[in-house]
Amino acid sequence: MEEDKYFIPDIEDIRTGYECELYVEDSWQEATLIDITKLGLKFNSFNKKKEWIFTNVDGTVIKTPYLTKEQIEAEGWQVIDDKNPTKFKHLIEVDVQIIYDFENHYLWITIPAEIVKEKIKYRANKYAGYCKSINEFRYISKLLQLNI
Repeated sequence: MEEDKYFIPDIEDIRTGYECELYVEDSWQEATLIDITKLGLKFNSFNKKKEWIFTNVDGTVIKTPYLTKEQIEAEGWQVIDDKNPTKFKHLIEVDVQIIYDFENHYLWITIPAEIVKEKIKYRANKYAGYCKSINEFRYISKLLQLNI
């Protein structure tokens, strides 16, 4: 179902550089928001799922696609276990791994916690929390200094 691939972002999550889709002139168009002050967002109404839809003065509606495996791979991660949740390792920093649950939009970022005789004894969480889109994924990576 097409609706399951998108969500309505919270207004406080929208910032410069936010990747989303805008409904303009009867069609959805991919967009990266550059000057959000000109967008003039305000809460407008509820959709069928009782989520807020917000629009600007000309009626532009915003939706954001959920994070995909392809987007994670484009950020430099490689699948090492393709189950749900899916496990990835970074192509450069191979000690850093992420696990992403596409169904629940939950992200774990792990690092080696103890290395014994060249083997990782166990992994520790560096981050665990919800991550709905590429916007949050990049922001979390940046905060954790994973932009390698």
